[in-house]
Amino acid sequence: MQLSTALSQVSQNNFTEFTALSELLEPSLVADALAQSGVATIRKRKLPMEQMVWAVIGMALFRKMSMRQLVNQLDIILPNGDPYVAPSAVTQARKKLGHQSIERIFNQTQSLWHEKSAHPTWCGLTLLGVDGVVWRTPDSKENSEHYGRTGNRYGKASYPQVRMVCQMELTSHLLTQSAFDSVDISEMKLAESLIKTTPDNSLTLFDRGFYSLGL
Repeated sequence: MQLSTALSQVSQNNFTEFTALSELLEPSLVADALAQSGVATIRKRKLPMEQMVWAVIGMALFRKMSMRQLVNQLDIILPNGDPYVAPSAVTQARKKLGHQSIERIFNQTQSLWHEKSAHPTWCGLTLLGVDGVVWRTPDSKENSEHYGRTGNRYGKASYPQVRMVCQMELTSHLLTQSAFDSVDISEMKLAESLIKTTPDNSLTLFDRGFYSLGL
């Protein structure tokens, strides 16, 4: 299965329940990542950072829900027990969380999951694949200033876009690493940033769109 196909299947999931978050991610790992990023919750807030991490993970699974709906469905409540979370509280908490914590959690979990998995090899080499995908972002002034848009002779795309290139262990379909940037940055350039952390004794497969003597 191609990486792009696997990513497409993930995006088409139809989860309706998300009641055991701790089974996917150890709470201690979340707490450590927040502390290392300097955004751990010290006092009671409407949306503690630990719960905001769960919300971001849920957002990837409940793709058809708004952030406000998701937060309430995950039973993230105010300190006084009120289950309603105002949109402004969600926005402020997401901005405070930032991307460093989520990046740390991804790097730590993928490392742990790979260590626990007995991946088949080919001639003693771990099999990896690299492919890219383009994501749309909200059509805001800030996103338009930071991210480019694909285009053709009929004009530009309706939304600013982010390019993602990721590396996957092919027998398990577990991602090992990824790189993001504006769609203006080529897949080859993003793929170069993955070389430094690609494990030894591995074989990485690219499709012909990645042709580059540098890779």
